[in-house]
Amino acid sequence: KKKRNFFLRMKTSETKTRSLVKSITFRILATVTTMLISFILMGNLEFSLKIGPTDFVSKAILYYIHERLWSINYLNNIPTKKFLKMITWKIIALTITIVTTLSFTANVDFAFTLGTLDSLSK
Repeated sequence: KKKRNFFLRMKTSETKTRSLVKSITFRILATVTTMLISFILMGNLEFSLKIGPTDFVSKAILYYIHERLWSINYLNNIPTKKFLKMITWKIIALTITIVTTLSFTANVDFAFTLGTLDSLSK
């Protein structure tokens, strides 16, 4: 017998298409927000245009995976599911913003400032 992929065997509460649409639409809005905040803080359009695509791609992929994992039916019984889902995404997104910013600027203070403001704005 062939072993089926773990993700294919999961019973979920939302469709893959819905997860994908949520991921893309949220990422567009969130990426524009990140670019705007970075431009306001740094005043550097070139940096803002660099961080945007990297932020979009990395977070879109991880957000889709995050949505699929949290849509597993047995997780629906967790009383604090919405809160835990939000907190786990905030931690993932904050980490990505900080790491991405550090890779472009090597400025720790700016990376943490942008990461914090970006996280609080969404």
